[in-house]
Amino acid sequence: MELSDGQAWTSLDTGVALSPGYAGLWTPEEHQHKIRAGDIDLIAKPGVKEIIIGKGMVGGGVAQLMPDAVDRINELEDAGVASVVDNTPTAAEEYNAKLQSEPAGTVAALFHTGC
Repeated sequence: MELSDGQAWTSLDTGVALSPGYAGLWTPEEHQHKIRAGDIDLIAKPGVKEIIIGKGMVGGGVAQLMPDAVDRINELEDAGVASVVDNTPTAAEEYNAKLQSEPAGTVAALFHTGC
């Protein structure tokens, strides 16, 4: 995966987090295949109105949202924050489209870049 600021990684099993003021490696709270509420909180910064999560590169993505992450996303949606959860290639396309159409600082993403 390569970011527009020149950061690039190959064979990255964890992932990448992108939020206002941060773009870089994602160190999962537990494991890259178990997305937790703490991982969501990493990108759910004040002013973010769209959260996009990529669950991995294979099929629908190997990573799973743990119950606490589902609860956190539901809380955020109740507060007006939209979310998209899909495989990483589709989520990345959605993220790039949202960056073009939404105000700066309102879109954040978490991508599992391995399986």
